[in-house]
Amino acid sequence: MTSSKPLASHRPVARIAAALLGELRRHPALRAGLRGLARPALPLLRPCLRALPTPDALGYQRWIEAHDTLTEAEAQAMRREAMERRNPPLLSIAMPVHETPPALLRQAIESLKAQTYPHWELCAVDDASPSGHVEALLAEMAAVDPRIRWRRRTRNGHIARATNDAIGMARGDFVLLMDHDDLLPARALHDVAALVRQHPDLDIAYSDEDKIDAQGRRFAPYFKPDFDPDLLLAQNLVSHLGVYSKRLLRRIGGLRPGFNGSQDHDLALRAAAATTPARIHHIPRILYHWRQPAQGSYSKREAARCVRASRAAVMESLAAAGEVGVVLQPAPLAPSWHRVVHPVRMPRPLVSVLVAMPRGGRLPECADGVLRRTQWAELEMIVAAPMQERGGDPASPPAGAFRPLDARVRFLDVPPGTSRAGALNLAAAEARGSLLLLLDPAMDVLSPYWIGELAGQALRQPVGAVGAKLMGHDGRLLHAGYALDPAAVVRPVAPDAMAGEVGPGGMLALARQVSAVSGAVMMLRRAVFESAGGLDEEALPHAMHDVDLCLRLRWRGMRVLHTPFAMLMHRGVLDALPGPLPEGLAAMEAARAVMRQRWAETLAADPFHNPNLPQLAACTADSTFSRFGWPREGAA
Repeated sequence: MTSSKPLASHRPVARIAAALLGELRRHPALRAGLRGLARPALPLLRPCLRALPTPDALGYQRWIEAHDTLTEAEAQAMRREAMERRNPPLLSIAMPVHETPPALLRQAIESLKAQTYPHWELCAVDDASPSGHVEALLAEMAAVDPRIRWRRRTRNGHIARATNDAIGMARGDFVLLMDHDDLLPARALHDVAALVRQHPDLDIAYSDEDKIDAQGRRFAPYFKPDFDPDLLLAQNLVSHLGVYSKRLLRRIGGLRPGFNGSQDHDLALRAAAATTPARIHHIPRILYHWRQPAQGSYSKREAARCVRASRAAVMESLAAAGEVGVVLQPAPLAPSWHRVVHPVRMPRPLVSVLVAMPRGGRLPECADGVLRRTQWAELEMIVAAPMQERGGDPASPPAGAFRPLDARVRFLDVPPGTSRAGALNLAAAEARGSLLLLLDPAMDVLSPYWIGELAGQALRQPVGAVGAKLMGHDGRLLHAGYALDPAAVVRPVAPDAMAGEVGPGGMLALARQVSAVSGAVMMLRRAVFESAGGLDEEALPHAMHDVDLCLRLRWRGMRVLHTPFAMLMHRGVLDALPGPLPEGLAAMEAARAVMRQRWAETLAADPFHNPNLPQLAACTADSTFSRFGWPREGAA
């Protein structure tokens, strides 16, 4: 069930190889030179290189050993607890079966029998398998374990009908969906039962998951966030291990035929729409091993059809919610996920771009991109600058202004010494637009459609604020949303990632909720900004006022979104200290102290950043995952 044994024999060699690969990643010139020297030998080297675990695989293996290995003492304690508890919930596992290789089906059922929680039943439905081995195996295993119940369909009805038949057999109040060749770790049902006891009104639950190959090696973990309806549109966030209350499944009619390959995504969308977020819970543990057989699955063989079915389900979900959207492929490296484009109705609203100029600043660097390289004519730019920087003459624009000056630009005099938060509040008070866009003067536009993407999201009523994907001039990702941290208040979700990476689970390629976004590029409705009281210029004049605003919006029940489909480049240092050393450090620490006192409970747990990611980052060096948690201890 774990990959420790297959990897153990060559772990030292693999770790040396991982270290060498890390050095090659950091030195492109060295990598190019070695590639030229090794090119004649590549046909001989490729099989050897494929056999070595990647740095990600080694890091995940270390994480499994440190954080996901159940000891016998722990397993015995779980069994005792389950046996001693009164009225334990019965968990019903719905398993459609069709022509499953006997060894894989037996392993799947044996993983159920190995559960530390014994109060379960397997409801298996043989979907008219043409060969007799499925029927024979189910009959054999049911004969020795009364918890295994099965039936056979006389006609093949495909996975949706077979699953509905299995759900109809369920005697428990909660149904778990399990594929016929996958595996559950021994603690899976124990953790589900614990959640059910804690939340008896639960309607949907889901866990983290990984994949397992034909040799039993675990790989590609997906450490998920808590429930996010926007991310559910982009991908099947629930997927494995999916748990549904039987009452909800009956109310929505179970799975729908016609969505083969994506019937579970369609189910999750309809089920989530039929309940409330308070009744949807996430278990941040790997409770499902999704088998990746060498011969391929239906989803792999019919990938295009599955994607079409999934996008049809998303379109129906949007229509049912009264939302207008177009579903597209988000990126070349993410063909099976979705991007929902929310078009803005005509006439388009006026966007007020608010720019606070620092002392000594000129016309912002972003002005050319905003005014001349953006496909959104309905905008104004308000540049808040200290009067003294213009020589005390209100009529004269700052040095470096456009000539002739664009009529959509207005200069706002602010008193000397006004903080960034204060300058932006003053600019917002002068704005005429129904949409406000906070913009750092050092931003540069990369795509003409960035404002349209931000506006389409910001105009949705559940949304409070929207942030963009920000990259540096060297191609590195600077910002894809913030994750909360009790000490530092916030950290970037993907430090040092490259701008083109999709990230684990697509976290960098899909629109999703985050706890906060940077005020370097933040759009929100003017009514939202005003109702929240604007930026806190008194307690947080120089730093953290953007994060504080996002947390206040979330406290009011609004969503904070990051969209990677509005991408800009920052020409300076994002989130630089608010002033020179040591004053800047003092101002930043003062802002953090305010935030820690004001938001202590919120900072303790970020619902949109899985708690396993920092652990995995600590176990993984020089690899993808090390960029998606906190820095390792001792790192800057």
